[in-house]
Amino acid sequence: MARSRKTSKTKGGGRGSKEAIAKRRAARQLNQLFSDGGTRGRGLDGRTEKRRKRLLEELKKGKKGKPLKAIEVLSHTHELP
Repeated sequence: MARSRKTSKTKGGGRGSKEAIAKRRAARQLNQLFSDGGTRGRGLDGRTEKRRKRLLEELKKGKKGKPLKAIEVLSHTHELP
């Protein structure tokens, strides 16, 4: 019989994969936007403010009466100023 080889595990950064870090970052940004409006101290023009409001409404209510998919939620959160 052949001997099985042991694989050595290398320790990563200790915080998880890059995808997990990106998800946490997006969640923090989303929480900040929902908690305090997210635009205090930033002078946004009218178009940017309208777009931000539209994206927030779509996050809350969905798009065309249908809930957003997970990837759409992530992209909306990433696009918010």
